[in-house]
Amino acid sequence: MAVLIPHANTSKETWDAVSTRKTVARNTPKPRVNAPYLLSGLIRCQECGHHFQGQSTRAKKKSYFRYLCAGYNSKGVCFYAGIKRDYLEEALIL
Repeated sequence: MAVLIPHANTSKETWDAVSTRKTVARNTPKPRVNAPYLLSGLIRCQECGHHFQGQSTRAKKKSYFRYLCAGYNSKGVCFYAGIKRDYLEEALIL
């Protein structure tokens, strides 16, 4: 990581404000623009109430897309693994 050195004409307040803003921006999660999940965060698990989130995996040169319960995926509190993305989106959009 590069070390930033303040310019001689920059006040300490301005330098601190910019430094804080850069730190916050660096630590803020960026949305995935390439994630093809229309319903992420919009539907909830009927078992535990957590939101569903998109997940993709690759196996044998093929991509698989599905929605997983956040309670199952990251919290470990739900047993409901997920639904195929195409099945869920077609059922809800049609």
